[in-house]
Amino acid sequence: MSAAAVKIIQTTTPTTIASIYSNTTYTRIIKEIYICNVGGTKGLFSLALVPNSEIISDKHYLFKNVSIAADETKIFQLSLVISDNEKLFASSTSLCSVNIFGVTLS
Repeated sequence: MSAAAVKIIQTTTPTTIASIYSNTTYTRIIKEIYICNVGGTKGLFSLALVPNSEIISDKHYLFKNVSIAADETKIFQLSLVISDNEKLFASSTSLCSVNIFGVTLS
């Protein structure tokens, strides 16, 4: 088994909870999540990891309604395994950029 560092996703958050990434290839380990409020106003953001064939519910949230000031960046360091067909969902009340970095296992 080999591992390679990768940018897993770079996107912006929708205003209602929606899928922003679907893992369809290799197992990945998320190491860092950067959330940057680029919307100009204070907001709340949420991020959830949903296993294959499940519907999003409260048990899936990694972060829910976390306050983020205008022009603020929050950095989360973790070791979160994403398996095949798992999805990341996100939302925010102010436009946020989302950058997630990690490792791909193959």
